[in-house]
Amino acid sequence: MKHKIIANTVLVLSVILLVLALYFSFVKKDNEEMFFFGYKPFIITSGSMEPKYPVNSLVVVKKVDASTLQVGDEIAFYSHLINANVFHRIVDIDDQGFVTKGDNNKNADLEIVETIDVLGKAVFYTTLTTSIIAHFNSPLHVVLYGVVPVCSLYIGVHFFVRYRKEKRGVIQ
Repeated sequence: MKHKIIANTVLVLSVILLVLALYFSFVKKDNEEMFFFGYKPFIITSGSMEPKYPVNSLVVVKKVDASTLQVGDEIAFYSHLINANVFHRIVDIDDQGFVTKGDNNKNADLEIVETIDVLGKAVFYTTLTTSIIAHFNSPLHVVLYGVVPVCSLYIGVHFFVRYRKEKRGVIQ
């Protein structure tokens, strides 16, 4: 029983983090990354960090001073080369910045990560979100789990309001 409560709690927390990750993915303030009390959730979108971080895993990074980072740290950073955020491991540090590489990649990344582009260091991850996110990769599932419930709620509220008005005699 205690194991089931813990498992359900972890699942609920993972879903909450997933919702925060989706929110932070779409909402930016003045083109700057948004953090929640110094933390930011990320969804892994490629297999470059497998097997530890499968596609659709959720990773939480903490804003850190780039001078505290070391070889072996897993970091999120902004890549000017692909114009997107990336999550990779530091494999070397030189005068220009950090050399990074995906665990599943053969070669290091082409661009050196400057300290200003570092978003944070990994502090937590979960793979419980992989199956949830996988459902939303299909347009059919987006419609079934997103559009249909929203439309059903709208129609339900509409008919409830109409029913209340009819009961009061407002609509004849």
